[in-house]
Amino acid sequence: MIKKYLPQTLLGRSILILVVPLIILQLIITVIFYNRHWDTITRHRSIDFVKDITLVVESFEKNKSIKNREWTLNSVSEKLQLKTVYEKNKKLNLDNYTHKGNRLEEYLSNKFIPLNKKFTLNINDKKKLITVLVEVDDGILEFKANKKRIFSSTTYIFILWMISASIILFIVALLFLKNQIKPIRKLAIAVDRFGKGKDIKNFKPSGAKEVRRVSNAFKIMKNRIENSITQRNKMFSSISHDIRT
Repeated sequence: MIKKYLPQTLLGRSILILVVPLIILQLIITVIFYNRHWDTITRHRSIDFVKDITLVVESFEKNKSIKNREWTLNSVSEKLQLKTVYEKNKKLNLDNYTHKGNRLEEYLSNKFIPLNKKFTLNINDKKKLITVLVEVDDGILEFKANKKRIFSSTTYIFILWMISASIILFIVALLFLKNQIKPIRKLAIAVDRFGKGKDIKNFKPSGAKEVRRVSNAFKIMKNRIENSITQRNKMFSSISHDIRT
C-alpha cells in the first residue's frame, strides 16, 4: 500500500531518506524544547508578575492615605512597569472571576489564586496587552502590562532559525546528492540504450569509485559483446560467400 506513494526514481528515494529523519528530528526537538522552554520561562516570569501586582495591592491596602495610594499607583507601579488605575466603590462581576481562556491565561490565573482576592485576567494578543482587575476593600485596581512581561518570543525565533537552518542544509545536501546521482543516471541511460540496440556516444565513467568500477565493467562488457557480434558477422559473411562460390 505504501509502495504506491513512494518515489520511483533514485533521486526521489534519496531525498525521502534525507527528508523523513530530518522532519522527525525537527518535530521532536521543537516539541521538547518548546514545552520545557515555555514552561520554565513562563513560570518564572508569571511568578515575578504576580509578585509585582501583589506588592502594589498590599501597599495600596496597608496604608489608605491619599498620599500613599498616589505614591503606590504612580511611583511603585511605574518602577514595576505596570500601568495601574484605581476605580473606587466598584465590584467585580463574579461571573468573570473564574474566567480562563487560553493556556497562558489559565497558567497565569493559577498564580493569582494565592493572592486571595477576586480577580479577572485578560490577554489581548493583538494589542499584546495583559489586563488584570483585582478587587480590593473599597474598589478595583486595574493593572495593565505588556505581554512581554510573561511571554518570551525567543521560542518562536529559535524554531524559525532551526527551520531556516534545516532548509539551507537540505538545499546544500540536495545539490551534492544530485551530483552523486548524476553518474548513476548516465550509466542507467547508457545500459538502457545499449540493451535496446541503440548507439552510445561519449559515455565516460564518472562519479564515485564504485560507480566508476561498474561503468568500466559495462564498457568492457559492451566491447566484448560488440567484438563477438562483429566476429560472428564476419564468420557468417565468409560462410555465405563460400556457399555462393
